[in-house]
Amino acid sequence: MKRYVRLETLALLLSMAFTVSTVRSQETETASERKAETQLRRAYLGDLAKQYTLTVESMETPLAFTEDTLLFYSNPTKELGSTHGSTFLWLDGKRPLAACSFSIRRPNNSVGLEFSSFTEKTLECRRQGRLTWRPDRWNCEPLSITGAPAPASQASHRLVQMRALARQFDARCFDRRSGEATDLRLLPQPLYRYSDSDKGISDGAIFAYVISNDPELLLRLEAIESGGDLVWQGSFARMTSRQIEVTKDGTKVWEIENFYDKGRAYDRPYLETRAETSLGFDLFQQRQARE
Repeated sequence: MKRYVRLETLALLLSMAFTVSTVRSQETETASERKAETQLRRAYLGDLAKQYTLTVESMETPLAFTEDTLLFYSNPTKELGSTHGSTFLWLDGKRPLAACSFSIRRPNNSVGLEFSSFTEKTLECRRQGRLTWRPDRWNCEPLSITGAPAPASQASHRLVQMRALARQFDARCFDRRSGEATDLRLLPQPLYRYSDSDKGISDGAIFAYVISNDPELLLRLEAIESGGDLVWQGSFARMTSRQIEVTKDGTKVWEIENFYDKGRAYDRPYLETRAETSLGFDLFQQRQARE
């Protein structure tokens, strides 16, 4: 009798060990599949972004584009939020003139795009020759940052200064229906850093204010030459259709209404619209499988 009990116990232990091993194997496969799917979606968004070109009006040469995504993000907090998104910049020399994000969105995996301008110049954005966006003004005129220490002589010290300056701004956005406010979180690491002596820019950086890690607002912060001295100036670019409010030391410094309050227009400094249906990603997958 004891022998049978021992055999049954051994069989049970072997069965449990096999089950645990199978579950771990399945979890490993699932994690590997999720990683592969994420990498594929990132590649797809990068491929889609490169299909758009941006020029300054009357100039034939397109602006340079940051082909590598500066921020790959998701936003699980929104019902219609992004499962995967990528943010890029268009550059005049090294200075950002506009930002763009492409995101795969719930619930049907359509792809949304967002374009936002940092300049008062008229821009023309085209996809395969078709005009998709033509802003003629910026989101926010450059703001002089008063009371800030003069830009430091060393680049590493200026980065510390820029982070501190970005933290001085508090930003939040508002739900169009409920009016509920959501505080935005500043990412401590700039998305992009540059200098451009031809344009009198000693140092510059793009900071993002986010929900989850989805950029809702960008700050272009620069140390520029003015009257023989270096001074700080900042300019905001919205990356959400929601109403945004920015304060500094409790005082409102910039505010912009909900994008849809004035209806969708393609000549405004911010644009949100659909780039593709879910079919776009399906076709990209098929092309990748053939290659």
